[in-house]
Amino acid sequence: RRGHQGVGSVRACVGHRGCARRASIVGGAAWGLSVVYSDDGLDAQGEPRRLGTGGALLMAHRRGQLSERFIVIYGDSWLRLDLAALWKAAQAHAQPITMAVIANRDGREPSNAAVEAGLVRYHKGATTAGPNRTHLDYGATVMRIEVLTALDDHGSDGTPPRIDLADEMAAWSAEGLVAA
Repeated sequence: RRGHQGVGSVRACVGHRGCARRASIVGGAAWGLSVVYSDDGLDAQGEPRRLGTGGALLMAHRRGQLSERFIVIYGDSWLRLDLAALWKAAQAHAQPITMAVIANRDGREPSNAAVEAGLVRYHKGATTAGPNRTHLDYGATVMRIEVLTALDDHGSDGTPPRIDLADEMAAWSAEGLVAA
């Protein structure tokens, strides 16, 4: 139902269980969406590549499938979120990344983010309460392409590196690059 929020095109980065995801989304026309797939592909042994979310996004970028600014939504997320408002907020920030967060205060699960002066300090996999962690990442992030391309190691075989986006998000937030 994203088409009702001003979203017209989707780039689905699929790896693990990619065929099942394609079957459930098909072409996206029923939702008013244009859907293009970017598959992680197979390694030299014919096994599925495990690029991680960041590596999959980098692969999609190399294929010319990402815009200068885009929204990352994890496939296992079911969000009640105004994507247009998130996009507008991202345009208003100088930071190259805007993360949707919700107030949590270790409610349903341990909070993994602190928000101070409009900036997010993200702690990947936080399993215990931490100082000032009062928020939880909400599974949607607007990114500008330059933060992603800075991770490209241009490997000799052309395969993007395996990149855990959560690890990178923690590092970017420590640098003050992630707005709330």
